[in-house]
Amino acid sequence: MHDMRKMNDLPTEIKLLVVKAQTLVDETRTRMKKPGLYLDLTCKMQLKNDCAEAERRIKGLVKSKNLQKDAQKLNQTVLRLKTTSENILHWSYHE
Repeated sequence: MHDMRKMNDLPTEIKLLVVKAQTLVDETRTRMKKPGLYLDLTCKMQLKNDCAEAERRIKGLVKSKNLQKDAQKLNQTVLRLKTTSENILHWSYHE
């Protein structure tokens, strides 16, 4: 989890998007470590890269000059991670 103190000044909808993104990342990582689950290397790398990309986008919001554009990119990243994790891990993430 990131240090969120710098995000206090962000608009509420962007804060909610950050929470949604971080929750999805945490849940995906937890489910990847589930005992008895076999994932091939390609699937593991895809999930890890998508999680890392979401966290990079979250960190980028703090330094953002164009907040709406970066929030839209984070939203796209979250959507990609959600789709990938649902398909690979066979679970449904509900907000």
